[in-house]
Amino acid sequence: MKRTQRLGSLLLGLLVSVTTPIVAQQASEITLLPEPGSLSDPEAYPRPTASAVRVSESPIIDGRLDDEVWGVAEIISDFIQSQPEPGRLATERTEVRLLYDDNNLYVGAMLYDSDPEGYVIQSLERDFPSISTRNADIFAITLDTFLDRRNSFIIMINPYGAYRDGQTFNDSRNQDFGFDIPVEIRTAFLDDGWSIELRIPWSGIRYDGDRDEQRLGMNLLRRVRRINEDSYWAPVERRDPVHRMSKAGTLTGVTGIPTSHSVLIKPYALAGEQSGSALPEMISGADAEVGFDLKYGLTPGHREPPATRVRLGSARPIGTEIGTYRASTAASATTSSRRSVLFAARISSTRT
Repeated sequence: MKRTQRLGSLLLGLLVSVTTPIVAQQASEITLLPEPGSLSDPEAYPRPTASAVRVSESPIIDGRLDDEVWGVAEIISDFIQSQPEPGRLATERTEVRLLYDDNNLYVGAMLYDSDPEGYVIQSLERDFPSISTRNADIFAITLDTFLDRRNSFIIMINPYGAYRDGQTFNDSRNQDFGFDIPVEIRTAFLDDGWSIELRIPWSGIRYDGDRDEQRLGMNLLRRVRRINEDSYWAPVERRDPVHRMSKAGTLTGVTGIPTSHSVLIKPYALAGEQSGSALPEMISGADAEVGFDLKYGLTPGHREPPATRVRLGSARPIGTEIGTYRASTAASATTSSRRSVLFAARISSTRT
């Protein structure tokens, strides 16, 4: 009996001696994520990941997140300040939800505010100047649709629903805010803050149509101007903009988006006149021009859809940006001026 007990003790000791290093090794391999707001360096936090949820019923875009469909979305929160207290939690809570279907990406944001009367709004213009984004309350989203960590589409919205949109390239080194994304945006003022609903057509942004799962780089910005606070979903340092995509997070869960071929039609009208004794008669007088710019995306996998520029009376390819059809007339005049009118763009898409 004693011999059996000693043998059992030896086996138990051997088992403990072998198991302890394994347990210790496993424990050392566990990485504990920092608590939001616990670090002083915003970029010391790991890059976040979120998922969009596919829905069969789209939300009504009225600025209020009261549709039942928003209840299935993951809540993105815990924004981290870049200023005035880098690395700390934002003082005003922001919650963002993302849904999608075959046609659109839907973004819903609730921006809680302890002082709903204290919003700072500089402009109600479409594509308001960049100074208005730095000196106003703003919500912004950037999407790197090819996940190359260098380029993005960006939309910045103020509480009144005015917005500025465009593209950025080379990890924020270049921007094009002349680019228009055909979005639908509504905002609403609430007792405890303001809210946004945003519809982004897949046909209005380029993506890789060969991928079944679309993984997108993404970052989100909340600016509360009265307290000079900027906070981000994927935290960055004060010097970095929201479109620094090398430091962005990742949006997953988007699958089965049909390939699309977008058609952009932008009507325009131009009028001008030239006069003066020094001008030859053949170029004096007034002229008017009407037409439209047509852009058709042949391949969804390209960042910019190729097209052909055509003028009345000729048909020669001269680039890969816009197909233009123009007609002009002339009349006499005695004054000198020139005006142009650009109408809102219309976009549609065909799917394969």
